[in-house]
Amino acid sequence: MAERDRVSMAAFYRAFPASMKAHVDAVVAALPVAHRAPSDGFAVNVGDEVIVIPYRVYIPESPPFDASLSTVETLIAACIYSRHFDGFVRQRQLSSLLIADDDWVVPFVLQLAGEYVVEILQLLDRHTQSLSGDQYRQFTSSNPLFIERTKARIVSYWNCYYRNQYPNFRNYPGYRIGEVLGMWNSAAGEL
Repeated sequence: MAERDRVSMAAFYRAFPASMKAHVDAVVAALPVAHRAPSDGFAVNVGDEVIVIPYRVYIPESPPFDASLSTVETLIAACIYSRHFDGFVRQRQLSSLLIADDDWVVPFVLQLAGEYVVEILQLLDRHTQSLSGDQYRQFTSSNPLFIERTKARIVSYWNCYYRNQYPNFRNYPGYRIGEVLGMWNSAAGEL
């Protein structure tokens, strides 16, 4: 395995709890070779463990995985592809993540809430009510720095790209997502 491939694979292992190593092994074996190593990641707490999720991955979009991957492994692949450099790929993967109830999926979903692609936000906004409130609230309380950065991105992208489309910040899908998931305090929407 080339050095760059080892670096890429190590990033995928750090993105999931250590107890999932065997599942990540299966996914890594099924993934196509990356164009380049993943970009630096962001650290979050999942349970009692710190994981580091790549900000972007540069692997070719794979055709649907065959039956050799389990349901959990297919979900791991969707998490990895949710960090893809192509916004259309990230959007397609979100549908799979929205039906999952695993704690380790939460940061992948919430990272998408801070995206600049409004179609991703609109999809997430349509399904936010179905997400486990307690699970997401637990994550937000355990990861205040991550949540503050996500909120800052939501505000920044609204201000830069979508202020004309959504003159009232409270109507912007990113704000509504954060509101349902308990990310905003009472003064957050006073823009």
